[in-house]
Amino acid sequence: MAINNNILYNAAYRGFIGGIMNGVAIKDTVAADYVTLTQAAAAFATEFDSFIINDGLISAAPAATQLAITTATIAANEQARGQLAESICRAAFSGVSGTVGIAGLSTVAANYAATAQACAALYTEALLLLITP
Repeated sequence: MAINNNILYNAAYRGFIGGIMNGVAIKDTVAADYVTLTQAAAAFATEFDSFIINDGLISAAPAATQLAITTATIAANEQARGQLAESICRAAFSGVSGTVGIAGLSTVAANYAATAQACAALYTEALLLLITP
């Protein structure tokens, strides 16, 4: 599946990982032991991104990369919207690893449809009062 907006995809990816790992002592030094976590994060981010077709203040068109940062306004919009999406996604998964464990995470995007849609709905509504240039 093509990514609609790399800023929002990356924000959802970071938020998922941050939420899952919230409160977890990170001690494992073997990178490969985190493969399920990163694949699950990518699956969720793909699903989240699918519910926000395009945000014209940070991307020129669906499946396009971010707008070139040519003005402070573009930079502020990209930063604020990315941080908003990350915060919402992080909150959605905060503490989840305590109930399913990292090994129990799904790596199938469709399994995150309900949560991703709810996060996208909150993101969309929260944009209405987000103050950016």
